[in-house]
Amino acid sequence: MQISLNLINKKFGKLIVIRKYNCNKHGKIVWLCQCECGKQNKVTTSDLVSKHTQSCGCLIYRKGKNS
Repeated sequence: MQISLNLINKKFGKLIVIRKYNCNKHGKIVWLCQCECGKQNKVTTSDLVSKHTQSCGCLIYRKGKNS
């Protein structure tokens, strides 16, 4: 049984949760998030709270570009 959290307007890295999107095929809640760079991304609760996903992907691009 999954506990339902309200993550709307919470910030995780560069992502701000806009709204609950749906549940994925594994029954995990998926959130629609807005990245500071302007792009939107869909992320599961577990990826947000574990800090596995902290941006739309722009952080990886910046790290690679600066290396």
